[in-house]
Amino acid sequence: MASVLLVENNRMLRTMYTAGMSGYGYNVHEATSLNQAFDLLEEGLVPDILITDWKLVLFRYIAVIIE
Repeated sequence: MASVLLVENNRMLRTMYTAGMSGYGYNVHEATSLNQAFDLLEEGLVPDILITDWKLVLFRYIAVIIE
């Protein structure tokens, strides 16, 4: 199944989203910040889907995420 990179700083929401997506067979990788998400990407993670808290995304990072 597809892999998901979930970037969410709220622990309760992150747990709920992960449980829901995992229940449908998705392989969910969690990050609590953009820095942690970038670390996962630099380590070689290539997610099929990116889900992020819109409040965490700064305009200067949008181009990096799209690439």
